[in-house]
Amino acid sequence: MKTTIVCSIKKNSNRPLCMDAFLGVCLLGAALLVFSGCGPKASKPVEPPPPAGISTLLVVAFQDMAAIYGQNAQVRSPISGNLFFTGPVLPDSPALLTVWLETALEEKGFKVLSSALAEEAKAHALADGDASMDELALALGMGRAAEADAVVVGHVFRFAERVGNPYSAESPASVAFGIHLVRVADGRVIWSARFDEAQKPLADNLLKIGDFVKHKGTWVTAAQLARTGLMQKLATFPAP
Repeated sequence: MKTTIVCSIKKNSNRPLCMDAFLGVCLLGAALLVFSGCGPKASKPVEPPPPAGISTLLVVAFQDMAAIYGQNAQVRSPISGNLFFTGPVLPDSPALLTVWLETALEEKGFKVLSSALAEEAKAHALADGDASMDELALALGMGRAAEADAVVVGHVFRFAERVGNPYSAESPASVAFGIHLVRVADGRVIWSARFDEAQKPLADNLLKIGDFVKHKGTWVTAAQLARTGLMQKLATFPAP
């Protein structure tokens, strides 16, 4: 059976209505293609990192680097040498980061020796070694004293709270920290993570749309920003 399409003519126009409809569909399709091409693509699942032959970790409490070097200073990480700019560090933030780190590593299946034990191990390491040893050598000495497979060392350079409320911030939260995993057997740094961010409006960074949705489009606190960053970085931490 033949199907005949009849096109009526618009008043005061030489173009059939079916042509207008066809053009409209084409324009709508083009717009959808452009939008979908610019939108965020589905991220690939993070593959589990390979095991590193370690099971017992000594966690050293995060060290406040701004308390040592002052604010607005350019400071190198004592382990990696990466540059950071220091800023305000909330008083409880190093302890908060340490607790989050210990909990997350326990959930990954590691036996975690707490930061409290790390202080005892530090005293033993200093007694047995040179008081002027660098931080990497000190971490190794602490790991040996505690009979750990590896030592996790953290430094916080900035932990500045937002100024404002969740929907209107004069100044956003800003956080910077570094974490390093040092294997005691050979002294190698087998994993490092760097987080250095201040929250920006979505219009300034479309690549952060996942974080924007996660926080429901609000201006987050420094603790929220830090915890999100820490969990993202630990996704690549070696398996036990």
